[in-house]
Amino acid sequence: MVKKKREQTGNSAIMLQDEPTVHAKPSEALQRALEDISSRPDVAGYILRTGATATVKLKTQANLTDYALLSSEMQDFAEKNAEKLALGKATSLLVETENAKALLLLNDAGSISIFMAKTTDHTEILPALTT
Repeated sequence: MVKKKREQTGNSAIMLQDEPTVHAKPSEALQRALEDISSRPDVAGYILRTGATATVKLKTQANLTDYALLSSEMQDFAEKNAEKLALGKATSLLVETENAKALLLLNDAGSISIFMAKTTDHTEILPALTT
């Protein structure tokens, strides 16, 4: 993962990347799996991040920024705390709230965030993304 520095200028924060990493385009199998998952009625959508690009598919675009921020914060949390606690490399994180769940999967190629209803069984989604 690329290390990021945050610089404050005026009222806005600027994210700078050191040593940009080039990642391969997601496989067709992964793209199909994400399309199948996002078509489920209990899934709000997903964000696929590879290198400097992101693919976003949400059923409602109204909260796009909120979902993108949640995805980024989940990844930062997982990576920083796994390192801080000497747990090894973070590979996934599940966040559950009163009404929803967010599943983050990490690998060398990037990350996938899946946003779903609280009642969704995330263990049904995992096999499609990890094989």
